[in-house]
Amino acid sequence: MHIPILTVPQTRESEQLTMQTIPSTELMERAGTACAEAILPHLGQERISCVYVFCGTGNNGGDGIVVARRLVTDPRAGVDQIGRAHV
Repeated sequence: MHIPILTVPQTRESEQLTMQTIPSTELMERAGTACAEAILPHLGQERISCVYVFCGTGNNGGDGIVVARRLVTDPRAGVDQIGRAHV
């Protein structure tokens, strides 16, 4: 199976084109929600009893904050914040 992979410049160009039609906050919401939805079915099972989300200050940090916000709504997950979120 051949999976096409974008180069760094191609990825940046793709992201810029996407953000011309979809706001970056919406993209972060979509990415973070999809990630949390992939994690939630596995919480509490033998292989995944705990999830840590470490967020930096860049754009991916925004995705991580969405992941944490989505996980905290599940009673099997716990979320603690260290420092301040700049959103």
